[in-house]
Amino acid sequence: MSLADALCAQSWATLGQNECYLTHNIGASSCKEVMSERIASLLEAYLEAACRKRANDRSGKNHHHHATTSPHTSSNHGEKSLLSIQVKNQLRQYVKRIASMYRSVHYHSFEHASHVSLAANKLMLCIHEGHRDSVTDRQTSCRQNPDDSSRNSNKPNGLLPLSTDPMLHFAMVFSGLIHDVDHYGVPNAVLVKEEHPLALKYENISVAERNSIDIAFEVLKEPAFDALRKAMFPKDCKRCSSSSSNSAYKEFYDVVNELVLCTDIASRERQDCCRRRFLESFEQSAGARTSCSSNATADTVDLLQDIMTENENQKMKNRCFPLRAMRLNQNKCMQRWRKQNRHCPPKEDASCRSRRMSVMEQMIQTADVAHCMQSWDVFLKWNARLFNELMFTFYAGRSFDPRTNWFEGQIGFFNGYIIPLAERLEQCGVFGDNSGMFLELARENKFRWELEGPAFCDKLTAEAERNFDVASNRPESANVTPKYAPATCCGSGDTAR
Repeated sequence: MSLADALCAQSWATLGQNECYLTHNIGASSCKEVMSERIASLLEAYLEAACRKRANDRSGKNHHHHATTSPHTSSNHGEKSLLSIQVKNQLRQYVKRIASMYRSVHYHSFEHASHVSLAANKLMLCIHEGHRDSVTDRQTSCRQNPDDSSRNSNKPNGLLPLSTDPMLHFAMVFSGLIHDVDHYGVPNAVLVKEEHPLALKYENISVAERNSIDIAFEVLKEPAFDALRKAMFPKDCKRCSSSSSNSAYKEFYDVVNELVLCTDIASRERQDCCRRRFLESFEQSAGARTSCSSNATADTVDLLQDIMTENENQKMKNRCFPLRAMRLNQNKCMQRWRKQNRHCPPKEDASCRSRRMSVMEQMIQTADVAHCMQSWDVFLKWNARLFNELMFTFYAGRSFDPRTNWFEGQIGFFNGYIIPLAERLEQCGVFGDNSGMFLELARENKFRWELEGPAFCDKLTAEAERNFDVASNRPESANVTPKYAPATCCGSGDTAR
């Protein structure tokens, strides 16, 4: 069993606890070398699967067969790897480079990034399992009811690539890896209030998240990672547009950018955007949504809009001849569309991509707060780390005192964010038999918090007061961190920004 296989075999609820599979100890670790190798092993497995899928697509081998995103079935054990030693080494160096750029804060550290990456990986595997279950159910139903044609699919249109496209799986784990790099251990609101250089640079909008994205891709563009980039974004990839050799890179960047930005849960605008996309994708009536089987693509819509602008005067002249004007516009549109897409495969319409992106947004948000939907011990571990990070910020004179309403605040967070998020995971219908697991665990943790939370909060407060010199507002073991310098604590996590 490979390391990637062992990581994928972990149960969701106990992810990050001490577990061993054969020779691999995959329990929680604070060692950057260990965590880096785990993430790199997953990324390597999915990049290998993506390269093999591209090769099969070019040769026509996958014409009637969908690849899988599961490493232990996509890695093609026994076959020669399509990734060179150089690519594998650069991938590991990239992960280590990103790890080195995480600050030593209590919660938003590389240990948190590792936990989020593994959680994101597990969520993608749950989709693969859900797709496999739905296929089995449909096959059984068809055998029992051969005349029942209503059972086309248990998965909403546009979501199949989530279980068949290894690069989407790669993007999800990659997003977990980089989503908090260079985080200062303080909420975005503090950076804005202090007029931090990053807040000025990013105009007070999703400051930490946008900084993390820029750092991750600036590093990826360095010459030291040329071979890695070529493996990730080959110019002859079928998904690359004929008009741009960098379309695979742009597509990857756009996905990662959206995923990381939606982890800014303190941004009302960003969260409203994510919820609106989810409502449009999963709560509108089927008749109100554009079907993914429609012949009208997003490119065609854009071209129609261009033509309407370019030919406004012409349409005015043809006002008395609406049929002729309409035909002229349609013909010109189709001619241009055929010319631009003569070498490209048919594309999905915008509603399919939006629906898929919505599911991925729910998953990365879940991975970011995975501890709230996992075992009680995992929840308490990360809850304490977030509390300590906020306490450190408070004693540095930079933020509020978390002791004042920590118990009530966690209940409000469960009711207002965690449970609705778990409900959306169930509603999107892609996790098969695992659909209700996240909501069940969230409710169980909330129930236990209501019973045991007060005592735990007393313990947190007592430990914090022992570790910090209240009179001088300084930690006993270290000076207060300068506003713009790396912090000097330990740990990791992610909720308040």
